[in-house]
Amino acid sequence: IYKVQKEYFCDLVVNVSGPLSALKLKNEWPVIDSIKKNNGKVIDGGFIVSDNFELTNNKNTYIPGYLANGFNPARKTIIKAILENSHKTGKSIARTLYNI
Repeated sequence: IYKVQKEYFCDLVVNVSGPLSALKLKNEWPVIDSIKKNNGKVIDGGFIVSDNFELTNNKNTYIPGYLANGFNPARKTIIKAILENSHKTGKSIARTLYNI
């Protein structure tokens, strides 16, 4: 049994509305504007994230859906890709929480 070593606060943003370019989004969702304003680097393919879908310039914010650059390179079904990406994100958070 693992014991949580510390509190951990994060944001998990999952967009399932359809393929959209993060660059073209303007005022559609306040959360997207907030990410952009808080140093979320974006290129045409989406926000720049790590292998675990954490924003590279805004730690503890995870984007495992359409808005992440390279979110589905294998062209899996959208729901399958989002679920697999979210699983990677969850494992990353668990490793942080449990120091494993």
